[in-house]
Amino acid sequence: GVSAETGAAYFRSLVRYLTTTLDVDYTFIAVPLADEPSRLETLAFCHRGQIVANVVYPLSGTPCEHVFGKSLRAYPQHVRQLFPHHQLLQNMHAESYLGNPLFDSAGTPLGLFAIVDSKSIRDDELMHSTLQIFAERAAAEIERQRAQTELEKYRDHLEDLVSERTADLVATREEAVRANQAKSEVL
Repeated sequence: GVSAETGAAYFRSLVRYLTTTLDVDYTFIAVPLADEPSRLETLAFCHRGQIVANVVYPLSGTPCEHVFGKSLRAYPQHVRQLFPHHQLLQNMHAESYLGNPLFDSAGTPLGLFAIVDSKSIRDDELMHSTLQIFAERAAAEIERQRAQTELEKYRDHLEDLVSERTADLVATREEAVRANQAKSEVL
């Protein structure tokens, strides 16, 4: 199931489950690129129950721009006409879009979770609530991954410090041994 997995597998399970449960064409989780925050990269992308290759796309001129760092946004129909320059929507033959922002526990924007369909989408409380629940789970996993990465960096840093200090101690000890030997030879 979804709850037993972590990381990339967890994200793939979330989008696959939501796509099949809601019977929509696409679901994806996207975050800004670290070195280019004006572009988003999908962490998991599902088309009709099948995981597809992740994509990178510009945030500007997309419905995602109205979701990222803001609030849930629905475009129940005509989304391609509303965003005619967004090539990904055109390629998806999108009619509708529902997106929910992802925030960490401090309220910092992390990304978004979105649904795209080739037919009009229900713009109702059930759809909103379902997407919000999945978005909260995705945000928690992103935050968990980032915390784990920071802990690993800190651990690596501590290991480096211990190695350096150990090398210093070994060098100091060897120097003391040589000094003791020299002193013994003089006496």
